[in-house]
Amino acid sequence: MADGEQPPPLRWFLGSAAERRRAWQYWGRDTAVGVLNTGIHYGMRAAPVDFCSWAGAQMGALAQHRYREADQRARDLWRRVRPADADGPALDATMRRFWCNVGRTLAEFSVLDKLWAMGRIEVDGADILARERAAG
Repeated sequence: MADGEQPPPLRWFLGSAAERRRAWQYWGRDTAVGVLNTGIHYGMRAAPVDFCSWAGAQMGALAQHRYREADQRARDLWRRVRPADADGPALDATMRRFWCNVGRTLAEFSVLDKLWAMGRIEVDGADILARERAAG
């Protein structure tokens, strides 16, 4: 829903086909997806970091098939920037790694604070940032 746009009123469930479709999308599908995403987030948050990363990679591999249009755009871009590595098997392997990394990245947002506490995040140039903060 766009910013400032109001949710469809419940009476739209009894309205025209377009109103019913919009009401079901907002009150039904979008709510269910939100509950599912929240459940996945808190489930990942409770899991060990390595499991969370692994599960994210598995979900990313599945996303490759769900988001075919995005996968095709990524393949087209790869062919343009790396034509030497764009043959069939190499391209498929690259896209598999890409989607697994996308999944890992999104899943690891659930455990970002744990990654920091475990020392798995390294900041290159942190001394420069600290010096600039001190200088105001």
